[in-house]
Amino acid sequence: PCTIDTCNAQTGCQNTNKICNDDSLCTNDSCDPVSGQCLFVPVVCDDNDGCTIDSCASDVGCLFVNKSCDDASVCTIDTCSGYQSTPVVCNDFNTCSVDSCDSSDGSCVFTPIDGCTNATCANCTDNDACTTDTCDGSGQCIHTPKTCNDSSLCTNKFCNSTSGECYFTAINCDDLDWCTIDSCSRSIGCIHTNRSCDDNNVCTIDSCSGGACVNTPRNCSDDDPCTIDTCHPVRRRLSLLADRLRRRGAVHDRHVRPRAGLPAHCSRLQGLVTVHQRLVRLR
Repeated sequence: PCTIDTCNAQTGCQNTNKICNDDSLCTNDSCDPVSGQCLFVPVVCDDNDGCTIDSCASDVGCLFVNKSCDDASVCTIDTCSGYQSTPVVCNDFNTCSVDSCDSSDGSCVFTPIDGCTNATCANCTDNDACTTDTCDGSGQCIHTPKTCNDSSLCTNKFCNSTSGECYFTAINCDDLDWCTIDSCSRSIGCIHTNRSCDDNNVCTIDSCSGGACVNTPRNCSDDDPCTIDTCHPVRRRLSLLADRLRRRGAVHDRHVRPRAGLPAHCSRLQGLVTVHQRLVRLR
């Protein structure tokens, strides 16, 4: 009875299942195999939670909406479990004050008691292991934070409020600049030292830029067409040494090697500075 039976002259018998659909997500749809009638059994929407209102929408299905346990008082904390409305605790731990809750805004009010001078602290515990709780003698509680100090500028200091133990974690000194070497000193803190890009070649000017070393060839041009301007690593070092010796008075002149094949109008000999012979004699 749950099929629609027909016969096709070419293919023979055809048995098509009967469609039972009421277009509702709130029913389980089926066909009664005995009567052939469509059955639409309501879906049970029960989350077994007394704090929700259970319902069903045909286009959505089961809905579970939290019950409202609001007692319309700002001086209570309302929960559904047991339908409890717990009063807000207002306590300054001062025996010389009357503690109450302002019903207009839920704020705590501490009204001094006239003539009360012998104030004591009933209880100053703030349940925080990272504070030292004391009473100042006038009825006021003092909660002094615990000092966590490892005498290092390279750590972040933390205190576990449950155990009271101090924790120290390393700070991040990364300045995101490849051209610096990042480190940390306990007494100074983060240090960013410029990275050395020295290629051990005196004929280059070394620098760091854009996260990479740059070694730019030294410009030896003297703007004189009568010289061939080059840089020789060994001669460059000799020239620098000669300059230092000259400043000390050890070298008084320079000997310039003339360029071979210079035209006649190059009256002033130019070329690379060579002080090798003079330096040899000074060794």
